[in-house]
Amino acid sequence: MSNLGLLLTAIPLLLITLLILNIRLDTLIKEDGIYVRFFPFHWSFKKFSWDMISSSYVRKYSPLLEYGGWGMRLGIFGKGNAWNISGDKGL
Repeated sequence: MSNLGLLLTAIPLLLITLLILNIRLDTLIKEDGIYVRFFPFHWSFKKFSWDMISSSYVRKYSPLLEYGGWGMRLGIFGKGNAWNISGDKGL
């Protein structure tokens, strides 16, 4: 492979690696609601006001079985949505 070919292969792989290493889920709980940001895909926070939330509690769950994995997921069987990065505990 030529030097140009190596560069054209290495640079996108490096950028994808940097993107994956910088992914984070920021969650803020305030008096007016819960704020969530899935950085770097969302630059601003998404607000879930307390009026929209019927109940909230911390629980252990199975990301693979209940939501099909990690990331921004839609629940299977009416379980709602999940925003997760890792682990098995959530709000």
